[in-house]
Amino acid sequence: MNAQAVANIIWASAKLSDSGDDSLLALLPALSGRVQEVKQDINAQEIANIIWASAKLSDSGDDSLLALLPALSGRVQEVNMNAQAVANIIWASAKLSDSGDGSLLALLPTLAVRAKEVRSQMKPQAIHMISSASKQLLNTLTDTDMLEACQRLSKI
Repeated sequence: MNAQAVANIIWASAKLSDSGDDSLLALLPALSGRVQEVKQDINAQEIANIIWASAKLSDSGDDSLLALLPALSGRVQEVNMNAQAVANIIWASAKLSDSGDGSLLALLPTLAVRAKEVRSQMKPQAIHMISSASKQLLNTLTDTDMLEACQRLSKI
């Protein structure tokens, strides 16, 4: 199973779970292992989808994908991302931080730079996601670098 298939199934699991259908959640442990095997082949959209799914599932009490975040956060810094991927990861960072998992917060300075680079490509939904996430993070963060990154994000 290639990186795209793994990311798509993980995304679908979170989407279905959000609708009350947990039928694919049993696959997550095996898929997590597969992500580790194909992580070097995962592109920006797939990274964003897996991180989004991690936040969505964590919000409903399923933390099975959180162990993937350190490996994926390293890839975030290596791949080129479009506006939607940047917005999804920023949203997920805020969502996970709100749930007590701050593993993606170290990415905020990088994501703030990326958001500025792709600002002209952003659709209203992406701008709204970034704005909401940065406001949420500004109310909870204490680290100066992170606060500065959120302030830059709030000006997108």
